[in-house]
Amino acid sequence: MEYSLDDEPLTNRTSLGLSNELIGQEATIAVESGTLYVFYPLPWETSEQPGI
Repeated sequence: MEYSLDDEPLTNRTSLGLSNELIGQEATIAVESGTLYVFYPLPWETSEQPGI
């Protein structure tokens, strides 16, 4: 991960963990309670983009 968080408790009152990136190594995310949203961009070929 770009910004490592090891065993850090995160609440809805902090911005820690809000924006992070995989940097080529495997990563694990664990959630004890609450909701986790993960956004993973898929590759988009130029030929697939409308109007290009």
